[in-house]
Amino acid sequence: MRLFYKVLVLIGAALASFPAQACSCKKMTREQAVAATPVVFEGRVLRVRKEGNSVYADIEAARVLKGSVPRVVEVGTHASSAACGYTFRVGQTLTVGASLSQMQFSTNMCTMVPLNAGAR
Repeated sequence: MRLFYKVLVLIGAALASFPAQACSCKKMTREQAVAATPVVFEGRVLRVRKEGNSVYADIEAARVLKGSVPRVVEVGTHASSAACGYTFRVGQTLTVGASLSQMQFSTNMCTMVPLNAGAR
């Protein structure tokens, strides 16, 4: 039985020594992010809700820079920043870069950070 616990401790120590997986983004300028993103608009976050591993933000579009969006856009992202999810805050005004797939707009930290670098 003692051998079992020693093996278990050794396995746990070995697993703990592996680095955690984290979001890794290619460095981009704002202009590069706009060029690489199908839909870009400026807006204000009205509501944020979490469903499972996803977060959805309802954003009122004030100005469309690229593509086409409705007046209020629901944008999804992963709930975890380790999986490149972006943190939306109610009342926040920002530039949103998103893609559209199966009638759902989605974004991630790799697109949102360069679009909002230096924003107030």
